[in-house]
Amino acid sequence: MKAAADYAHWHGFFELQQNLYKLQLIHAKRLETGQIEPDAPSAKNTNPGVRSQNSEASVSEF
Repeated sequence: MKAAADYAHWHGFFELQQNLYKLQLIHAKRLETGQIEPDAPSAKNTNPGVRSQNSEASVSEF
């Protein structure tokens, strides 16, 4: 059965720990280089309705 305590622990906390480890590696690399990778999801504006901070339009245009 897949509802046992050890299954829930292994497939819950272990996967979270692995994700945290990956994020820590990404964070360390970004601190070292001072840059976000160009192919990173956070480097792309995937929502066309959201303006970037570097936008030249002022708030008064809205």
